[in-house]
Amino acid sequence: MTAYENLKNTISKLASVYVVFLFIAFPLFVHDMYFDIMNDKFYLFWVSCAVVAGASLIITLIYGLTDLTKDHGRGVKAFFREFLPANIKKHLSLPDCFFILFMVISILSTALSEYPYEAFWGQYGRYQGLFLWIFYGALYVLISRFYRAKRWHFDLFLLVGVILSLWGCLDYIGADPLGWRAAIGDPSFRYDFSSGIGNVNSLTAMLALYMSAAAVMFIDQPMSDFKGKCRKALYGLALLITFTAVIMSASDNGALAVGALLFVLPFYAWKNRQGTLSYLAAAALFMLAMYSTGSITAWVHEANAAAQAAGGSFFLDIMPEGKWGVLLMLSNKQTLLMAELFVILCFIGVFMYFLDFSAYQKKRKEVLGEYHFEDYMAEDIGKASRIVWGLLGLSALIGLIWLFYDANTGGHPEWYQNYSKFFIFNDRWGTNRGYNWKLIISYFAMLPLFRKFIGAGPETYGVYTGIRDYYTMLEEMNETYDSPHNEVLQYLFSVGIIGTIGYYGMVISAIFGGIFGKGKNTI
Repeated sequence: MTAYENLKNTISKLASVYVVFLFIAFPLFVHDMYFDIMNDKFYLFWVSCAVVAGASLIITLIYGLTDLTKDHGRGVKAFFREFLPANIKKHLSLPDCFFILFMVISILSTALSEYPYEAFWGQYGRYQGLFLWIFYGALYVLISRFYRAKRWHFDLFLLVGVILSLWGCLDYIGADPLGWRAAIGDPSFRYDFSSGIGNVNSLTAMLALYMSAAAVMFIDQPMSDFKGKCRKALYGLALLITFTAVIMSASDNGALAVGALLFVLPFYAWKNRQGTLSYLAAAALFMLAMYSTGSITAWVHEANAAAQAAGGSFFLDIMPEGKWGVLLMLSNKQTLLMAELFVILCFIGVFMYFLDFSAYQKKRKEVLGEYHFEDYMAEDIGKASRIVWGLLGLSALIGLIWLFYDANTGGHPEWYQNYSKFFIFNDRWGTNRGYNWKLIISYFAMLPLFRKFIGAGPETYGVYTGIRDYYTMLEEMNETYDSPHNEVLQYLFSVGIIGTIGYYGMVISAIFGGIFGKGKNTI
């Protein structure tokens, strides 16, 4: 093994250790409940990343010096030769190119920003300034070039996700297992924080990662032996718990996350018969989570009413209805419908299973040699179902756009009476998202043409709102904004049109590469 191969192997092990550390420490590390939780996560990440990046550079230096003394620098020369313009192109994937574009624009945007100090540190927003993106870049290189994923890493990742999910569910019903919510003085803010992440919108984003991982692991897990069946059941349980936690997190972002997952998943799952059945099971588990949430909510309300009638009080207290997101609203208002959809999906799944088994028995008679049911279920079933699903999804999107149009032009107001907060777009829409989005759009419109392409600087939205509209926000909405709560608008304003292309180009090409790709070259 050459010195270069030894170096890659060593840093690969370091990267694996760091990934496991992040999987465990980042979601759970907190030192003062919810009072300083953002700083806790911020410092944990960048300090640990700096340590690992520094250690990687030191290890590289040591290997380089060793190679210079023992092998006349052949390994060092070979290593740096790969970074010459003529050679580096073969090592760059499409996501790499988009990420480099994003980082270049972020640096340029920070340097030319009206508020370069704030753009670098990001302290007037959610700390997503250039400083943190430098460490994201270091981690991107470390993970994409040296990390080697193992199943047990993601089992551990999912286990931590289940812990966070159960914690969030207990918070929803008012159990408050660690007393962190009770420590918040102002009751109006008490339900805005939950679990080990804090802000419910951030928590929902984190839970969406666990939910997606559980869904893919559940679909991918074969059931050829008893161990496989047990793992399938455990992944299904994890998926049910994470689904429930996303619903109970009460953020409208949860509806977008679940909708995106259930729409995108068939393009990955419907490659064989087993994947199709697993997808139906996953969709049924979501309906079960919706029904369970509604049933638990009803039970707590009934127990509270009974306790009050007896002159006492029940120890649980559901989050106020005014804080509910769209998934909570549906699960609590349409509980019976969720149960009916669960039963229908289960029936379809069982019916398809027996059809598959009957077709397998018929085909087995035609196949010479050993032919197992698992082999039949793993056969490619073509692209027709995925094409049809894509067309249905496009139709649903058009229908949703029409619903928003109809609701906001007053065509059928009686249709939207119960769900006006979700369909009627105004300043109060989406817990005041409408007002917030109008602000950032107005700021973007005021930027000079050149700055529309490179942005106002990373994480500078909070600076603009604080200087230009601080008192107006308080008077009209009784709150201030340091984030637009809209990722597209956030990047469009902060790093401009080119930076947004770089960011979403990286994300979309990485997703397509993960689903359809066959691996990539690494340095």
